[in-house]
Amino acid sequence: MTEDESDYVLAKLALSFPSKKLSTEEVHNWASNLAPFDFDQATVAAKSVEDNCKFWPSWAEFREHLLACRKIEIYRPALGAGRPLSKEESAERLRGIRESLQ
Repeated sequence: MTEDESDYVLAKLALSFPSKKLSTEEVHNWASNLAPFDFDQATVAAKSVEDNCKFWPSWAEFREHLLACRKIEIYRPALGAGRPLSKEESAERLRGIRESLQ
């Protein structure tokens, strides 16, 4: 994630929690922590935090939301990405998932 992208994620959080004022050091720390992650997943995580947290999250709390979003993205193709599957496609996908779990 770029610095501009991490600034965007922090801006989304700041809109959700307007009473939290970040210091320059906190912004740099969050940007450093966000750098290895995917921007799209981080924006989804920010929305999840907005919907589920009453207060500004700690990094550990935000990271939990971020990792949960990453898991959803990993399994989305296996779930058909929202398009209806034929009966045969569904059976084949289920067979593949069962084999991967064993």
